[in-house]
Amino acid sequence: MNLPKSTDKLKAKPINIEDVTISMLLVKAKTYNVQKGKNGYGYKEIYAGFDIETTNVIDRDNNIKNAFMWIWQFSYNDYIIIGRTWEQFRELLCKIIVANKLNKSKRLLLLIANMGFEFQFFRKHFDEIKVFARKERQPISALLFDCIECRDALTLSGGSLADLAKNYTRTQKKVGDLDYSLLRNKSYVPTFEEFQYIYNDVIILAEFSKYLFNTFIKPQNYLPMTKTSINRHDMKSEMCKEDKEKIKEGFPSYHDYKILMNYVFRGGYVHGSCDNIGIKLTLERMFDFTSSYPSVMLHFKYFPWGQPRELFNVSRETLEQKINDNTRFYFKATFKNIYSLTNHSIESENKCLYLQKPIIDNGRVHRAEILTTWLCDYDYRIYSMFYDWDSMIIENFYEFPETAPLPNYVLDPLKTNYIKKAELKKNGENYSLQKSFVNSLYGCMVTRLYETEITYSNGQWGETGDKFNFEKVRKKQFLLPQWGIYVTAVARFNLLYNVWKIDKDRGDSNVVFCDTDSMKIKVYDDVSRETIETWNNEIAKENASLPPEFYDIGMFDCENKAPVTFMTRGAKRYIYEDEKGIHVTIAGLPKKSLVEYCKKTGQDIYNVFSTRMLIPFDDSEKLTTCYNDEETSAIVNGELMKELSSVALFEIPFTMSVTKEYIAFYERMQKARGGIV
Repeated sequence: MNLPKSTDKLKAKPINIEDVTISMLLVKAKTYNVQKGKNGYGYKEIYAGFDIETTNVIDRDNNIKNAFMWIWQFSYNDYIIIGRTWEQFRELLCKIIVANKLNKSKRLLLLIANMGFEFQFFRKHFDEIKVFARKERQPISALLFDCIECRDALTLSGGSLADLAKNYTRTQKKVGDLDYSLLRNKSYVPTFEEFQYIYNDVIILAEFSKYLFNTFIKPQNYLPMTKTSINRHDMKSEMCKEDKEKIKEGFPSYHDYKILMNYVFRGGYVHGSCDNIGIKLTLERMFDFTSSYPSVMLHFKYFPWGQPRELFNVSRETLEQKINDNTRFYFKATFKNIYSLTNHSIESENKCLYLQKPIIDNGRVHRAEILTTWLCDYDYRIYSMFYDWDSMIIENFYEFPETAPLPNYVLDPLKTNYIKKAELKKNGENYSLQKSFVNSLYGCMVTRLYETEITYSNGQWGETGDKFNFEKVRKKQFLLPQWGIYVTAVARFNLLYNVWKIDKDRGDSNVVFCDTDSMKIKVYDDVSRETIETWNNEIAKENASLPPEFYDIGMFDCENKAPVTFMTRGAKRYIYEDEKGIHVTIAGLPKKSLVEYCKKTGQDIYNVFSTRMLIPFDDSEKLTTCYNDEETSAIVNGELMKELSSVALFEIPFTMSVTKEYIAFYERMQKARGGIV
């Protein structure tokens, strides 16, 4: 097979696997250690990436969903090596090992995008693979022959391969040049355009490998495992002995940790006002906070420190006095006859330990005869704004002994990355990479301890918790879990306070929808404007003490210049239309598929976007996976194709999933406002 040259003027030369010799694979380069000690090892400076292309054989009538690799590509410094079989792939790795004298202490770093996919195809061709994974079938690293370390590139970069290329490499991903609906076998000869697509995918990985060597391996003698581990490494390096002692003293017991992370922790508020569900509306303003979580990390001065201690016989009056004193606490409470004061249902059904006769608004509690849950002080403040109740019984109450701002080893990396992001944005440059580093700092704050270990042995995935030792793990921590809880809680309060203020002062449901750090408003009148401007003015005063790059952090920013058409069907389900077109956010549905389906069928998107919405599999663009762990085979265009294990990606229809309870609630709201169901 003749291989065309790359059109991107790349140094790498395409070459068939049959033409590769051991001498060509010898690279005279230094090995850089990343792990010290008895089992220490390093990476030889070789820039390598691996990728495969597959063809799907789908027979829906007979429930056959198979996939077969028809070509693989391997970037290796100045070469793009092309092969067709797994035997050739094994042979290439063996030649690389021999040429460079690789061993347990001297490894090749081999980057793979979305490695779980490739791993499912090649795993049975190797014995005794050492795998590290946080989820089953999603390996982060896989060690072959004890010296070829495959790493998932996207776990390090975040996003897609195209995003990785935009942020880290000169070479960019080709788009649309490989039609995956075509059946291909190992005899298929790609077109010129298809070869360019294939080349670029692995050249991107090789260039990313070079970035990793220059940024981490060579200057710092370490390689991060995930994107958040980059920030974790930076923060750990800034800690002093006093910081370590405070974390050791303040990390909660296992009992308290389970309560905090399983019950007290809540995510962002994503929901719509129930009287506006399913209505085509005109919104005058859409606001979002500028860097909501980072602003809380910087501005909030009363984060909890120390281990929580239990108090007894705490009254509601004492509780509210502690709020006024800026004491941090959390408690379990049972509310009787609790009901929403507004059309915003705040509490998540999933966070309730017990509910009696609840009325559920799209997964959130609108009212209930009895509700038992855990709350922190900021959640109680939110409850006080949005709910009323007949009585409250405080069953357990835990108080933190002291409060203080976050330590400098957390705030300094945040400030550094934020300033870099602001400078890039000001200069009109791509700042998405620095933005992701800023956001991942919050990710570090809310990362849970991994209590179970994902195992891969004898070709089988498994899970075990036998090796988890809480006391041993807690000694290695450098962040307190209560900090992440309060970053989220305070940010949630900041948003919901403004929602409550606008609706209370206007006397109606003017805020239609919230999404973690944003809110969408029907009428932007003097009342709404005063709330937004008052908030921004107060935050501007706090920002005055920060470097100029932080001038707008934590402030409301208007997203639209002109009114937009909007409709929502619940959390993470909304569409809006502005001068740029229709924007779709529906959890589980690719963003463009609904618009394209409506264009194709000539339907009004607002009519299609209903509780009975169904998009056929050939229009949904929604993919699912079918894992084949046993050998499969098929005749593809006259050629027998086999795989020892594989995974097929295939389209499925998209159906709006709505519970009967929500439909009943929705119908009651429709009747109450005189609408048509």
